[in-house]
Amino acid sequence: MGFGPHGALIASAAVNNRKLTTILILGLVVFAACSKAAEAPGEAGDPAAVDEVVEISTTDKLRFVPSTIEVQAGETIEFQITNEASGEHEFVLGEVHEHGEGMMHDDASSTGPIEPGSEASVFWTFPEAGEVEFACYIAGHNAQGMTGTITVTE
Repeated sequence: MGFGPHGALIASAAVNNRKLTTILILGLVVFAACSKAAEAPGEAGDPAAVDEVVEISTTDKLRFVPSTIEVQAGETIEFQITNEASGEHEFVLGEVHEHGEGMMHDDASSTGPIEPGSEASVFWTFPEAGEVEFACYIAGHNAQGMTGTITVTE
């Protein structure tokens, strides 16, 4: 019982296909883990129960103004983002990282893309004291420093 003249080649191709499949699956797992935006501590706030409004603007210099913010734990905050720049920006709560660069964010911790001259809000409640980062992940913006920090106090 032999494989014929091409048997070894077919057996080798089958082994290579299994290896390639394994590599692709591992690559997808790593990509999914790295590309998911870090969860922001806390939860979506109720727009009808806002305790404080924090106004933030975006600039053509790829900055948030202000870039440092202080809020109280347990309060529902409306982060009101005004895009004063000539290009698109977004506001995303959570750990700043490079892997989210250029990705679209559309959950409760993000405004999603904000067109020039437009406004958008994120309603959020932080349950405990700590520091929370925020960033713009429109391609190139995070890497050029379009980030900020929220200090949550008791």
